[in-house]
Amino acid sequence: DEFYPHDGRIADLRLYDSCLDISEIQVSAAAGADRATREAWTDAVFEWTIPPYLTWPRPDGVSVLAETRLPGRARLSVRKDSNAAWREFEPAENAPGTIHEFVVRELEADTKYFYRMSVTEAIGGREETTLTSEQRSFRTAPDADDRAFTFTVISDSQTQGDVAKRVSDLAFEHRPNFVVHCGDLVDTGSTHTDWTETFFP
Repeated sequence: DEFYPHDGRIADLRLYDSCLDISEIQVSAAAGADRATREAWTDAVFEWTIPPYLTWPRPDGVSVLAETRLPGRARLSVRKDSNAAWREFEPAENAPGTIHEFVVRELEADTKYFYRMSVTEAIGGREETTLTSEQRSFRTAPDADDRAFTFTVISDSQTQGDVAKRVSDLAFEHRPNFVVHCGDLVDTGSTHTDWTETFFP
């Protein structure tokens, strides 16, 4: 169903006309025990579910997150606007996964940076594909208390993605330093498609 999709292949199917006893269940389970160590099969395409986005801006850094449809290993590259050299950052969790989070620190305050993320597929038995995001920019927060800044506030985007898009487009015309969302980002937080098909687009 929409919460637990089946992605893979059925190895075998057995139908019985009577209940199995314990020893019969153990024999049947042992016959397929080697399958537990095999790589998962998938027909799914390796792609961004949610392209890289920013959270928690600070004077010395920012957090960058993304989601891919299948597990992968991610790398984040960041460079200062005035510097051609890219710095590489390690993910918060180094194991392959679908949620990719980087906590970037040791940056200069009130400075423009560019960033891009690459994720290499980590599904055994398949040709490895690498996704690379488009290059985007951000500015670190100022470290002085008396600097002027612009921000926007939005709330209750819920299921109204088209309305939230119009509001965010208007807000972007003012180039805010940051955005505060007061809550009810989506209608049902546990429904994955509320995020992937409404909020993030």
